[in-house]
Amino acid sequence: MVKQLEEARMSYRTCLNASIDCTKFLLRQGLSFRGHDEGDTSNNRGNYLELLQFLADHDEKIKNARLFSLLVGEARDVSIKEKMAVVLRYMDKNGKVIERLVGVQPIPDTTANTLKESIDAFFNFNELSFSNLRGQDYDGASNMKCEFSGLKTKILNEQPCAFYVHCFAH
Repeated sequence: MVKQLEEARMSYRTCLNASIDCTKFLLRQGLSFRGHDEGDTSNNRGNYLELLQFLADHDEKIKNARLFSLLVGEARDVSIKEKMAVVLRYMDKNGKVIERLVGVQPIPDTTANTLKESIDAFFNFNELSFSNLRGQDYDGASNMKCEFSGLKTKILNEQPCAFYVHCFAH
């Protein structure tokens, strides 16, 4: 377990350093980060994405990282039953950020404990590892972001690298 955690930290550090190195390089050179067309079919997706892709093409550690972020939302459906929606955000092998709705499941209530248990079951069923989780994104409800007993804290206790970001849609 300790060895796996250390490997995950090293992988995360490698990817983070690559991003920081790209940022430093562009800032020192006074170059723009974004391009006019960052789409998949563009020949030039902007300096940052192209430089990061260059590094990934020349470093297997950067290319092979399978890190992702978790977005969770809970709501009642028209029959007034609680549901939890799970979205994963990750980068594909071409460096494109992908967001996928991967599940909507019924839950008995929206307490942080129930949500965490449901996420644990989802991760186990889909063979996902908390060691690859790098971000968590929720609305501002207390069951989600409470510093002492919210879902954010429960996940941070298991994976300290899973930084919380308030959902920008809210």
